[in-house]
Amino acid sequence: MTRLCAIDLGARELKLLEVDGRRLINHAEVLLPEGALADGMPTRLLTAAVRGALEAGTFTSTRARVAIGETGTAFRDFRLPALRQSELSRAVVFEGRRQVPMAAADVYFAWHAVRDPNGYAVYLVAARREMIDALVAAIGAAGLQVEHMDLKPLALARGIGVSDGLVLEWGAAEATLVLVVQGRPRGSTAILSHLPPRRPGRRH
Repeated sequence: MTRLCAIDLGARELKLLEVDGRRLINHAEVLLPEGALADGMPTRLLTAAVRGALEAGTFTSTRARVAIGETGTAFRDFRLPALRQSELSRAVVFEGRRQVPMAAADVYFAWHAVRDPNGYAVYLVAARREMIDALVAAIGAAGLQVEHMDLKPLALARGIGVSDGLVLEWGAAEATLVLVVQGRPRGSTAILSHLPPRRPGRRH
């Protein structure tokens, strides 16, 4: 099976996992240098941090799936009435453009709809197009092809498989607290630690 690299990109730290199917091959965690991200936008320092972690950990995967924080994004939970399947996509995007305070040409939309007796429950994410394109390019420059990108709260909710409850993910420099209701994140908080600055390094 082809190996895959999973990247958790936080505001202050970078976590990487390399898996082969369900088998964990490599793990690395580094603190990001100051200036690696500016309002969600990557700089060359991010590329250098990713490349350095890959080389130090002898990662061999060339494909990546990335979880990012909520900077530069917006998400909405809303309902739509019963529609024909052929009309659903257009209706979701129309409602998303109405609810999300971003110019439609400047964002990427991603959504998931669940059918129930009263119509559809829709979860929609909008992310700044410029930011997403820059992140894909920065990670690509480090040698990885991004095949999927997701919000960290969504990735945590799916990964832990909880339907209702609080999910806490804790790292060296930050933590993420997510409220999950019926399998969907309803709110999240990023908690930054006040640890003294440290040099980027590898941890296992």
